[in-house]
Amino acid sequence: MTKLNGKFYKTAEGNETYDIEHVEAEHIFPVATIIQKTFGFKPLQLPIFGLDSAHLELIKEDIKIMIGWDIWSGLFVMAIDEKGNKAVREIGEFLRTQEIKD
Repeated sequence: MTKLNGKFYKTAEGNETYDIEHVEAEHIFPVATIIQKTFGFKPLQLPIFGLDSAHLELIKEDIKIMIGWDIWSGLFVMAIDEKGNKAVREIGEFLRTQEIKD
């Protein structure tokens, strides 16, 4: 089991991000499922994968967030704009209490 204990940071634009450094790219799907079931966010499109990153945009009403992974941050949940800051803070606080299967 992998604990989803991470840290909050601000992006260069001042938006909230919750980074879990020790989590790998394949955990995007279980974490996205937790966010979807618990907070009601839905995917906007299929995930985008690259050699050193992957991400998936999620939406709930007019709030957009991104869940992703890259080689620098690990797995992250990030607000796309200031409307998503509160949601990312709530999601991060919840994820801190969760574990996912390896």
